[in-house]
Amino acid sequence: MNLVGKIFVVLTLVLSLVLMSLTVVVYMTQVNWMRMANNTDTKNGYPLGLIQQLENCQKENQELRNAYAILVGTYEVALQKSTNAAKEVDVVKNSQVEEISKLNETIANAYQETNGRLEGTLTALVKMNTIHSTLRDSVHDLQKEISSISDKLATSTDYENQTAQLKLQLKEMKEQKEDLLQENIRAKEVLSYNNMVNDLDYYRSSAPPAMIQGRVIEAAGRKIKVNIGSDDGVRVGHKFQLLSQDGSRYLCDVDVENVTSDTATCTFANLRSEQSINVVNGCIVKPL
Repeated sequence: MNLVGKIFVVLTLVLSLVLMSLTVVVYMTQVNWMRMANNTDTKNGYPLGLIQQLENCQKENQELRNAYAILVGTYEVALQKSTNAAKEVDVVKNSQVEEISKLNETIANAYQETNGRLEGTLTALVKMNTIHSTLRDSVHDLQKEISSISDKLATSTDYENQTAQLKLQLKEMKEQKEDLLQENIRAKEVLSYNNMVNDLDYYRSSAPPAMIQGRVIEAAGRKIKVNIGSDDGVRVGHKFQLLSQDGSRYLCDVDVENVTSDTATCTFANLRSEQSINVVNGCIVKPL
């Protein structure tokens, strides 16, 4: 074999080794790609296969879609509840506006009626004072007349009879005077009462005194009784806020519906019929 043949043999051997190396590289590359795509066991240090990762991502995506659908459903339910609550608030608000309008109308009518009665009482009192003054003058004149007649009839035989009649008339006039005095006293009492009822502050007081504060002494259903009353400036229609015993927690608003001198009965104002709160003795009420 000559030199050229040997060169070709060596070249063939080298090319064979190169081809074998390329085959091994291609095989290892294929094995690595297969492991990268399909590997499910990470104990040997190889990462999880791309197909498995894709399946996991698809599962997570589906779970997220399901969670999103649940959140959307929850949001729609909450939105519907909020809409219904807003409608209920509007209904309650309109009802309270109508009640306030009726109450204002009632107060205006009562104020007008009280003014009419007061004017009538004043007129009657003036008339009574005039009559009383006239009667007093008449009694004074009658006393003078009796004195004059007594002097003139000192020697007359019918002196005693005329004097008795005049004394009887004087007694009747005194009784009438006493009756008028009593009527005058009663008229003054009525006038005093009407002045009290006619007090503009009494009707125009839309809020209780700012510094007033009371506590619950009795609770029954949706009503409570508190230890402050008209002597403290509380009026029917006043509004208070109901707080816990230590004043740290707001419970609801209450309206005053009945008042005595030292107590007041209130009803819950801004709670729906199905709502309930735990009210115990000692809870605080204070102006809004």
